[in-house]
Amino acid sequence: MKNLPLISVIVPVYRVEQYLDRCLRSITEQTYRNLEIILVDDGSPDRCGAMCDAWAEKDGRIKVIHTPNQGSSAARNTALDAAKGELISFADSDDYMSPEMLAHLHGLMSEEVDIVECDFTVTNDDSAEFVIREDSVSRYDACAAMKEHICDRIFRQVIWNKLYRRSVIGNVRFPVGKKIDDEFFTYAVIGNAVGLIRTESVCYAYRQQQDSIMHTVPVRTWFAGVEAKVLRHEYLLVHF
Repeated sequence: MKNLPLISVIVPVYRVEQYLDRCLRSITEQTYRNLEIILVDDGSPDRCGAMCDAWAEKDGRIKVIHTPNQGSSAARNTALDAAKGELISFADSDDYMSPEMLAHLHGLMSEEVDIVECDFTVTNDDSAEFVIREDSVSRYDACAAMKEHICDRIFRQVIWNKLYRRSVIGNVRFPVGKKIDDEFFTYAVIGNAVGLIRTESVCYAYRQQQDSIMHTVPVRTWFAGVEAKVLRHEYLLVHF
């Protein structure tokens, strides 16, 4: 693994005491070993900050950044600015990965590919089942991927089932203060890509919990999704 590129795995952490160990265990146990794991403790009021520090003591690949609470957007931006990896991956701190996820996605990368996406499973516990499918891979250019993104079929706005070349993210950042921040991010990164790959391998477990952000935000915050689509429309008019 010494000659393989460094992957920076970015994890914002806030009030996930119950789930954090499962998440970090799944990242540190990746078969792809050349990782920089950036944990941003977003001013979490529980034990998460101390848990992050304890994990950093156990694994030298983990870097912990403690910040005042500003939300996951600011936390991810902080990590992106600090990241040293040629490749970037995101994880939510209440979710977890297949042990082979990053190795599998990296194996599909090439000079002509900037983003690789896998499938995911929805779960409410720690026993999600993963499936690697070597025979189910599709290639897209940015225009074809954007069509799928608009239709919300594949290359959806979620950020955690993808491996990105650092250069394709460039200066794109998450809007601070928006609850549905990935909708402002993903279309711009897809638009920067030359080639994208989609594998139907199920490598990521998306945990559904009743107290998660998506279940507790006031209805008015969903208007952020409308705002993001307006901005995406303006972006498409210019770039596509």
